[in-house]
Amino acid sequence: MSKRISRYFAAMSLVATFSLCGSAVLAASHCKGMSEQACSGDTNCSWVQGYTRKDGKQVSGHCRLRPAQRTSKAQSVGEPKLSRSE
Repeated sequence: MSKRISRYFAAMSLVATFSLCGSAVLAASHCKGMSEQACSGDTNCSWVQGYTRKDGKQVSGHCRLRPAQRTSKAQSVGEPKLSRSE
């Protein structure tokens, strides 16, 4: 019986883990592997040109998910966040 309970909790732990962070993983993989043309045609994706890192390693051009858009002017870079009491 205890083996059955431990399997149940292990399964529930996996479900909870994928529920909490699985959407970010799935969203990030949306653009993965797209060609430059397909990536440019998708408004959720952005093409990154190939480049050479400081350590000399070549990085190929690739498609990536665009960063989330900020909706509040107060959360823009360089502006302090306002607390509810202000």
